[in-house]
Amino acid sequence: LRKTSAMCGACKESYVIPMFVCPDCGVHHRHLVPGVYGILYHRCVCGKKLPATFFTGRGELTACCPHCSTDTYIQELENDVRPISVQLVGGISSGKSVYLASVLTNIQENLATRSDTIVTPSDEELVKSLRRIYVTGKNANTTDTNAIMYSLRVHSPTFAPDRLLSIFDIAGEFFIEPESAKTPQLQLRNVDGILMLIDVLSLYSPKEMAALGTSISSHRSMARNEDVLNGLVEHMDIVGAKRRKGRFEVPLYVVISKLDTVNELLRKISIDDALMDLNTAFVPGGDYPKTAEERDRLCYEFIQSRGEVNLLELIKQNFSTVHYFAASATGGEMVAGQSLRPWPGMTVPIYNVVENTDTELYRLMRNGGVK
Repeated sequence: LRKTSAMCGACKESYVIPMFVCPDCGVHHRHLVPGVYGILYHRCVCGKKLPATFFTGRGELTACCPHCSTDTYIQELENDVRPISVQLVGGISSGKSVYLASVLTNIQENLATRSDTIVTPSDEELVKSLRRIYVTGKNANTTDTNAIMYSLRVHSPTFAPDRLLSIFDIAGEFFIEPESAKTPQLQLRNVDGILMLIDVLSLYSPKEMAALGTSISSHRSMARNEDVLNGLVEHMDIVGAKRRKGRFEVPLYVVISKLDTVNELLRKISIDDALMDLNTAFVPGGDYPKTAEERDRLCYEFIQSRGEVNLLELIKQNFSTVHYFAASATGGEMVAGQSLRPWPGMTVPIYNVVENTDTELYRLMRNGGVK
C-alpha cells in the first residue's frame, strides 16, 4: 500500500491533511476537503471562499500541523507529496552529522544532474548548514534532543506526486538519558527505516586507542553501542512502534562509520583478518561486495570479532529486518591535487530504504547516478 500520511517536523505526529489558514481572518480549518460544505470550495466564517481541493488551489494556503499548529515542515499530501522518512541514530561523536551532510549533499547533487528533475530543500538554511559540514568536514556535535528533520522534495515527470525524502537527526545523548527527560519521538512509529551508526573506533579499547594518538582517538565515540540500542528499543516501545511476533517491523540498517580511519588502525593497532576484509571491501578502489549477503556478512563478522556479541544479539531479538554497511563518515577522502574521491557505498543504506519503500523514486535515483 502507498503511504498517505506525513509527519510534522516539530511534534512528530502523523497527519493526512493539515489544517489550512484563512488568508483573510486567520481562522484554522481542519476539514478543508470535499464534503457537505462544498465539493470544490468551502466558505470561511468571514465569508472568504476557500479552495477545498489541491486542484482548486488549496496548496497555496498557509498550512499547519493539526496536532501542534506549527507551520514548520508542513506539506500538503493529497495529490502533492509522498513521504519517505529515515531516522538516524548513534552515540555521541559517532559521525551522524557529517554522514548526514555527505548523504544528503550527494543525493541532491546527483539528482540535480538530470535536467528534468527538481530537488528542493524544505528548509534551505538547514541544508546549507549540512553543505558547509560536507565541504569542510567540520561540525559541532548535535545537541538537539528533539529530532531535527532534513527534507528534500523531489519533482520528476517520471512519477506523481512529488516525493519528500526526510532524514531525522537527534543528539546521541538522547538514547542514554532517562526516559523521563525525553521528548517523545513519535516519528519512530512511522519511519521507513532506522540507520544506526557505529563508530569503528568505538569498537576498540581505550588502551588500543592510545596507540593512535590524540588526533584520531579524541574523535572516538565514548558511548557504548549496546546502551544506545537499548535506549532506542526502550523508546520505540514507549511511543508505540509496531512489533510483529516480538520484533519491530521497521528495518534497521547498521552502518560502521569512520572507515577513513581504518588505515591508521591497521598500521598501529591491528592486522586481524576481519579488519583487513573490511578495508579491502570498502575503501576507495576496493573490491566492494557484489551482493547484499556478502556485505552483511563482512560487516557482521567484523562487529562480532570486536566482541560485540551482546549488541548483535540485541539487534536480532528486536528487529525482524537487519542489514549491515560500512562507510566513511565524510563520504570521501581528499587526494592531493584532485577533488574529493568518494568512498564506495556511502549512500547505499539510504538507497536501500528507498528501494524497499518507493520503487519509482529508487529508479530515478539509480538512473540519476546516486550510489
